[in-house]
Amino acid sequence: MPPHYEDDEDPPSKVEMEVDWDLGDDDDDEEDEVSFDGEGEVPRSLEKPLAKLKRAINKGGGSVVLVNGETGVGKSILMDHLVTWAEENDLHVLRSSGQGRFSKPLQPVTEALSREGQIGEIVKVNEVSMQQVFLIDRNTGLLIAHSATSQDSLAIDEDMVSSMFTAIQSFVSDSFKTAQGEGGGLGKLEYQDTVIVIEHGSFGYIAAVMHGEENPNVRVDLKTALETFENKNKENLSHWDGDLTGFQGVDKTLTDLISKKYTRIIERSESQLESERIRIFEEVRNILGHISVRQRTLFVIDDLHNADEATVRLLDYLSSDIEQLDVVMVATYTPEDMDPAVKKVVRSMVDVHGVEEVSVEPLDIDQTVKLIMDSLPKNYHEGEVRAFAEEVFLETRGIPGLIKEVVEGVIEYAEESGDEDLLLDPSTRSMEGLMKHYAVRVNKLQPRELIVAEWASIAGADFTLDELESCIVMSKSDVQEAIEQLVLHKFLDRGEADAFKFTNPRISSTISDGISHRWKKVMHTQIANYLEMTYGDSTSANIFSMADHFSKGMNPYKAVTYCHRAGDMSLQMLSVETAINYYYLALQSCGDLSHSEGREANKVVLNMKLSESHYLRGSDEDAMKHAQQVVEHWSSETEKPFLAKALRILAQVQMDRGDHAAALDYARKALETSKEISDSEIWEARVALGDIYAMLGQMKNAWKQLQMAEDYCKDKDIDEGLTAVYQSQALVYSRTGRYREAINHLEKALGEAYPRNDKRNLSRINTLLGWCYLMMYHYPISDDYLKEGIKYAKEIDYVSQLGHAYAYHAHCLSLMDEPEDAAEVIEKAIPIFKSFDDKRMMAYLDMVHGIILNNEGEEQPSREKFQKALSMFQTLKDSEMQAVAAEHFARMLEGRGYKDEAKAEYTKARDKYKDMSNRDKVKEMLVALKRVK
Repeated sequence: MPPHYEDDEDPPSKVEMEVDWDLGDDDDDEEDEVSFDGEGEVPRSLEKPLAKLKRAINKGGGSVVLVNGETGVGKSILMDHLVTWAEENDLHVLRSSGQGRFSKPLQPVTEALSREGQIGEIVKVNEVSMQQVFLIDRNTGLLIAHSATSQDSLAIDEDMVSSMFTAIQSFVSDSFKTAQGEGGGLGKLEYQDTVIVIEHGSFGYIAAVMHGEENPNVRVDLKTALETFENKNKENLSHWDGDLTGFQGVDKTLTDLISKKYTRIIERSESQLESERIRIFEEVRNILGHISVRQRTLFVIDDLHNADEATVRLLDYLSSDIEQLDVVMVATYTPEDMDPAVKKVVRSMVDVHGVEEVSVEPLDIDQTVKLIMDSLPKNYHEGEVRAFAEEVFLETRGIPGLIKEVVEGVIEYAEESGDEDLLLDPSTRSMEGLMKHYAVRVNKLQPRELIVAEWASIAGADFTLDELESCIVMSKSDVQEAIEQLVLHKFLDRGEADAFKFTNPRISSTISDGISHRWKKVMHTQIANYLEMTYGDSTSANIFSMADHFSKGMNPYKAVTYCHRAGDMSLQMLSVETAINYYYLALQSCGDLSHSEGREANKVVLNMKLSESHYLRGSDEDAMKHAQQVVEHWSSETEKPFLAKALRILAQVQMDRGDHAAALDYARKALETSKEISDSEIWEARVALGDIYAMLGQMKNAWKQLQMAEDYCKDKDIDEGLTAVYQSQALVYSRTGRYREAINHLEKALGEAYPRNDKRNLSRINTLLGWCYLMMYHYPISDDYLKEGIKYAKEIDYVSQLGHAYAYHAHCLSLMDEPEDAAEVIEKAIPIFKSFDDKRMMAYLDMVHGIILNNEGEEQPSREKFQKALSMFQTLKDSEMQAVAAEHFARMLEGRGYKDEAKAEYTKARDKYKDMSNRDKVKEMLVALKRVK
């Protein structure tokens, strides 16, 4: 453990003890030391942030600290000094960096832990591939081609298998004709864990044999391959006589299919995704606990803005109870470079979990002058430098890294021209002059260094020396020498495993500006081809690199394939934001595909995945937009499952938005589509339809759908489905005032959720139980359940549900006449609902606040809160909350003697409860109306 220092005392470091801080110019006024070479003394502008970080480490226990600042302001240098101090004070240090927007999910954490020998891959991605592929002519039933992954599979009687397929196809086609008398084709056969997926074309069909569940991408690839083969061989196929020699590209078509690997798709329901995420996060937490037991630990993550969403959510999860660990996690980020969805998680860490923030500020003009004076080879008076410094300050906004780059460019130009007083020239002090001299510095590179820099600008930080050598076709020694020169002149930084990145974005843009768009695409394609040749279809971070480079290159078919794969892997690795980015890249590349390459089929699948991902993320508008694309453009029977999912999402979004008529229409269509294809997720369509019927007050219809969903889930042993059904049934009962029946069903749901330790549903169910007991006036019981709901929500960092549990708990405490505790809980809930822009729950908090203010004797503020809440509930057309708010407002008015106003509010509440068929509440309101007459 490090030695203890008082809170107001800055723990000394070796650097601080050995360096004389008195620079000798003045006895009283120390000059600002703003050297930004990352070595030696700590720059003055970083002293305060560094002191705060040291105190966070020194106070003991675990904590998370976020360090923000603009690019080039000195965050990395600050971390260098912090790491040096930590190691000198006997802390164990882990350090990792966000590896770019399109990195492997959780990569900054997994790489740091794997270097400790603690972990290899936290997230295991299971993959499946085709064991055999058969291409068969429809008219003759003859086998055109067969390929397999093993010799045993190749040894089977191919013709016998093709004859079997043909016989089955004929039987299905003859026996199950459509209303128009047309025969269909068999799409899939299953036997134990073997799945045979079949796609039909104009002249034949293609069948793939696989083990495990079907991946949607398999059908797209089969269909694309079949269409491509038929287009190339249309004339031969139209009058084929059995001669196999005339076909073009058949062997390559099947070989390409056999070599592909597909992510084993997991169910991506909200609760399953959350459960897997928590399992992984808990594993990381346990590993950090194991490391910190041996030695207090500092874990630094540089450039959090470049990390994926899953990494940021992991940090958020750890921040909720990190005080239990002997680990201090420090993450740096640039706010303007952060994705909005990720930024929302960061704000949640600060607002909800109280994570400390430290800001690194740019230099002021005086510090800029000092840095420039220290950087110049000749001594100048401050007055001579200030005019130049003011121009640099305007151009760089006081960012030290940019100041150093600009000044070094001017120095090199001055040395070359022999004009030592160049900076005193007015033309130099103009922004145009500054950039001109800066560009000269970059252009002084030798051709081979420039080539390496160009490749590095395209390849990024993950690109290694050997890969550069292969792509550039230079000798390894030449590449190595060029790299050394670039590093020496601070154009490139050497990362781990000989990975390189530019020291400053300005260098990258200056170099890349001279490269044509077409040449960039060629370079991206060459890099991607090299990566594919080297790594093939292995499951690794290289899949993400290939997706990125192919998307920027000249091969749209492979761009779609790898971006699609990267999206699937990201989603399985729990990074929804990264998945969305890759699905969008794949969709963009679809525009460059020909129709024969499966353009439309790919668009349907990708729009469906984007819709699902956006819905999981909470972006309802985007989810609806992509679901609508699926509804409008699906074309084949194999795309009907996507249609069913899209309709369910549209129904759910419309229900959330309050458009119950549209929601009902979509839900009915979703159910009919699921029935047509015998969809295994038909229970989801029934639950959605039941929820919508309940919202419309059609309780009999709601109950009918939910009962059928319950029977289906029981028959198929779908535990998650039963949990969802019981919760929906409970909501039907609670909306009609039958709270005891609702409680019975919620207890059934608890029975399903507890054995699975399904904390997401446990949080929801306990919160709903608390609400039901609250409406029955059993406040102590409600209090107990709501505390359980809060506990589970905190354990899994289920922020939205935590907000609901807080709100109901505040309501309960206000009715238990504990105003101070209730007000404290409201303060916890407010930032959560603000972050989600949840107007309904903000109005609910206004109502609760009105109850508290009334109990404290604040009549007018209480009245204003109730009126504000009622107005919002009316705008949102939320009958249930209008009734609850009107009832509480009426009680407040009645208690203060305003009988006429109370009567009006009780009448509103009665009418709303009547609309919901809540008979018990209607009776209560009638009794209250008699009381105020």
